[in-house]
Amino acid sequence: MSGRASHRALLLAGGLSFAAPASAIEWSFQPAAELLQTYTNNAQRTATGSESDYITEVRASLPLEARGRASRFEFGYWPTYEYFWDDDSLNALSHLARCGWSREGARVHAVTAFTYQHSEDPRLTGTRPGEAPAPGAPAETPFLLERTQMTLADLTALLGFKVGRSTTIETSATATEQRYADPVLVDSNELEGTVGFTHEVSPAQHWDARLRASRFSSDEVGTQSFGIAEGGGEFELRRGLQLTTRLGWIVAASGGVLDELSAGNQILGELLLAGESRSVRWSAGVNRDVTTGGGLRLALLTGEATADLDVTLGEHDTLGVSASRSHSRQPVESGTTLDLTSDQFNLRVRHSFSASWSASFEAAHLQQESDDAVAGGTFQDDRVSIGVRWAGNSGPKGVSR
Repeated sequence: MSGRASHRALLLAGGLSFAAPASAIEWSFQPAAELLQTYTNNAQRTATGSESDYITEVRASLPLEARGRASRFEFGYWPTYEYFWDDDSLNALSHLARCGWSREGARVHAVTAFTYQHSEDPRLTGTRPGEAPAPGAPAETPFLLERTQMTLADLTALLGFKVGRSTTIETSATATEQRYADPVLVDSNELEGTVGFTHEVSPAQHWDARLRASRFSSDEVGTQSFGIAEGGGEFELRRGLQLTTRLGWIVAASGGVLDELSAGNQILGELLLAGESRSVRWSAGVNRDVTTGGGLRLALLTGEATADLDVTLGEHDTLGVSASRSHSRQPVESGTTLDLTSDQFNLRVRHSFSASWSASFEAAHLQQESDDAVAGGTFQDDRVSIGVRWAGNSGPKGVSR
């Protein structure tokens, strides 16, 4: 499952289970703010001309929620600002807003959600197609996309019908629009639809099957479409140990680079094992999928292996470690592909002073290898961050009838 698909799945899943007093509306507002100070040894994330810098980052979270007997409405806004001390041309501002509505009935449930994202992040680098390097400069001379602006709008609707006591039929549709200010990057729009069913064996176990179809288009690459059939489920192997498995295959693909994907009869899938005890949570898994998107990522065949560990140390401290390796392959023309491999490692420590205040330390390593200069080429970035976070709690309250 792609990152964006996973994000939507989490959003939809979060909108289907709640409880509220009969004939009442409960309002909940839980704001949070975080201040981070980071040192990086490669601010522009380029192989050539790497420069270290200090980054001050401010994040805010403003989620508002209203719950009724059978309905829920949510609105959230998450702004982020990054200030680079030595090179303010890299300063980045992003906005993420999401609103959604869901209703859960005895036999029918429905979810709608709208996501809007806008960001200015000028750290994308590469070699502009057709642009000659400066005299005496290497062929891989990086360029800086000036004040690159990205705007993404995503609208999702889901409708489910319960059949019998344990089977649910669901259908969903998603429309996505992605726009960039720089002409090097690819604007796009995408329509995706799914239809399938879920059979619940127990509250902790289910299996499902669905058909996913997507139509992706842009002025630069034309129209591409593909269909994927997949099935799997979640199973509790024993108390505290959960297995998620999924197997899929490309049943149809056409247009542009997607012709290359269907030619190999590509098999897709996911395998995730997660465990939880009193003080330890962990997960490890692999997945392979087809993803689409504008900008520097068009139609990609992606694979990823991840591992994550969180340990609670006493009453106030947590320690986390995560590692991942991902690989993407984009067919460009017959017999030619662009490959990108990324390795990430993250170590994080958090100490809670109270229910509202906490401090954090994080060390991160990112290494990317690519034969695609426009995707950033090959680089390495090491970062160390310290931060402080405040979280408020003003809900649920404000009951109205």
